[in-house]
Amino acid sequence: MSIGYALARAELVRVLTAYTGITTADGAADGTTLFDINLKDNPAISADAIPEKTILIMSGPAAQEDKGAASFVNATGEITLQGTGFSAQIKAGTLFRVLNISSVEIDVANINTKIGTNTDPAGTTTLFAWLAKLFTGTGQAQGLVYYGKVTQVDDETHFRVAGLAGFGDAYFGNNYRVYVVRDAAGGGAAPQGEMQPCSAYASTDAIFTHTAFTVSLVIDDEVLLLHERLAQIADIKTQTDKLAGLTTLDTFTYLDAGGEQAVFTITTTTRKKLHGFFLDFVNLTQDSTVRVKVKIDGTNYRTIESLPWSTSDDEGVYFAKPIAINSDLQVTMQEAVDEGADRNVPYRIILEDME
Repeated sequence: MSIGYALARAELVRVLTAYTGITTADGAADGTTLFDINLKDNPAISADAIPEKTILIMSGPAAQEDKGAASFVNATGEITLQGTGFSAQIKAGTLFRVLNISSVEIDVANINTKIGTNTDPAGTTTLFAWLAKLFTGTGQAQGLVYYGKVTQVDDETHFRVAGLAGFGDAYFGNNYRVYVVRDAAGGGAAPQGEMQPCSAYASTDAIFTHTAFTVSLVIDDEVLLLHERLAQIADIKTQTDKLAGLTTLDTFTYLDAGGEQAVFTITTTTRKKLHGFFLDFVNLTQDSTVRVKVKIDGTNYRTIESLPWSTSDDEGVYFAKPIAINSDLQVTMQEAVDEGADRNVPYRIILEDME
């Protein structure tokens, strides 16, 4: 790793860090809270600035984990984390940082809250609730949504809704999608919740042609015909869900045989973004080199980054350069001197599916 890169990385970490502290009391046993009384009325960071920031744990059992701050109590210095919190209790004496970046998981949760679900009652303020208000009493939402019960199933790609006849053959085909809002038995079974494009419509008999669901429709299944522009909101929601990324936590065993060994491999032919990864070298007794490799030509791994690590360095290693890939990526490590035994290396990957 070049001196220039090391300096740039250190500067990036410094800029992103709003506060560095050490917890002053044990947090909740389930890892959902931490305490630092020094945050009370702290002039370096206001109480209002902490919620929706990212909390990065720097020591202890949850080292290198990060979570969004959901709330902060100034009087006690208590930070409550988003969702299920960290994987272990944050005890007194734990080093942590408050980072000047908004938590993606909180941003996604806020978007999902605004969109709501198909069970939101009319009168609330979610997108689904407004659709329910438009839809009530008419079976239609000014051309955006049409509701009906399936009255006949011809085969796995054709069904009929008697009440939706007479719109003209060109009306629904390639302009609407079929969303199964409720299965006939009321138990939530497939294909409830699935959506497929409507490719053709026979106006006289109200026959809808669609891409097959995972399970065929049956009579009395309830469907919504959603205009393509409206259905694209669901596409946006799918993409925002992906923004939260997938976090993988595992342990790699560096075998005593030595040499360069793969810590983890990401196999893909679609676009993904590796936001970063953490390696825990607490068990190593010798210097090591970490290499990031990509199959640039689709076949052969080429090293794009080498990160030397010394036993005098911090035990946690963080690679913080986001990489967009559409071919395989692999991270390896190699000891400088024989470790003399197998060594366990816990690691954490933050990966985003971009398609």
